[in-house]
Amino acid sequence: MRILRVVHRLYPPTVGGLSFHADLLSTEQARAGHEVVVLTTQEAGYPKHERKDGYEIWRFKPLFRPLKNPITVGLLPSLLLNDKFDILHAHSHLMFTTILAAIKRHQSAKPFVITNHGFRVKRGRLLDYAQNAYLSSLGRFSLTKADCVISFTEAERSRTISAGVAPNKATVIPNGVDTKFFTPTKMQRIPHSVLWTGRYVREKGLPYLMEAARIVSKHFPDSKFILVGDGPERGNLAELRDGLKLGGNVLFEPEMNQRGILSLLNRCSMFALPSLSEGFPSSVLEAMACERPVVVTGGIGMEEVVGNAGLYVPPRNPAALAEAIEKLLRDEGLAGELGERGRSRAVSLYDWRQIVPEINELFERVIDSVTREKS
Repeated sequence: MRILRVVHRLYPPTVGGLSFHADLLSTEQARAGHEVVVLTTQEAGYPKHERKDGYEIWRFKPLFRPLKNPITVGLLPSLLLNDKFDILHAHSHLMFTTILAAIKRHQSAKPFVITNHGFRVKRGRLLDYAQNAYLSSLGRFSLTKADCVISFTEAERSRTISAGVAPNKATVIPNGVDTKFFTPTKMQRIPHSVLWTGRYVREKGLPYLMEAARIVSKHFPDSKFILVGDGPERGNLAELRDGLKLGGNVLFEPEMNQRGILSLLNRCSMFALPSLSEGFPSSVLEAMACERPVVVTGGIGMEEVVGNAGLYVPPRNPAALAEAIEKLLRDEGLAGELGERGRSRAVSLYDWRQIVPEINELFERVIDSVTREKS
């Protein structure tokens, strides 16, 4: 297949997420013999054009980046003038670059697939209003132009259908993880340590993790909460840490590559994700693959991802979060059992080597279906 991929952000990945998913998927598809070209936004320090891991990347300078959503109009001519592909694949219906891909679908009738990386985000009332307006207009246009929309979970698929996508065009293929790279390794552990990785944004619920750290540190004075990443809330979280007098317990680490994350996962006691909303986070899959027990928010769809391999806490509840963390710190048998379940679940359900063939098979079905409609 000749695959043309459109993604708002793609660069040598640090902390996981959408850009890492698109990069790893492109790498695996190229390795399987498919021709992959990615159109994306220009990032500082990276060339306009390059070949990477067997696939081709073209980067375009954005006009501006409202709410981290690059308005990359310069990408559109390359889309409209390019018909040398079999299928067009865009990432996240919330991104401007996906609107451009939908315009290409309207113009050329080329097969078009969207991967939904979380139906919406929760960052306050203003963004909620903006998302409502977008999902009833341009977002709906993008979704309904797609010949298929991939969601990571059944819950996300249901939201996609409620937005106007026909049920027969909405499918579930979970996110994936490289379980040969993310694997448990014997390393010197950091005692009573909790790891979190991601972007410092409101929907990640990090103030509640800070409050939980304050509670845990009373019973485990040597506890370490290690936060890895970057984002707009970094300064506010640092102020909160200092206000709670947690300078010795909460450590901020800069974004790091996958090897750095792998090392920390194998050294920390557990992984915590107190998010208020999530799609299908790569960070949790990586922790499970490394046999780390996980503590996650219940009621936001994480049950479908984690299953019986973690502990669940209510959202916005630092006391319950602290209780779950302390339970795992005290009960090494339970922590080990949950870690083993997580590793087994990651290998059997979410390994990239079985996820990518599913995506390739879906692409082939969509190409066949669109071809039959034309003839």
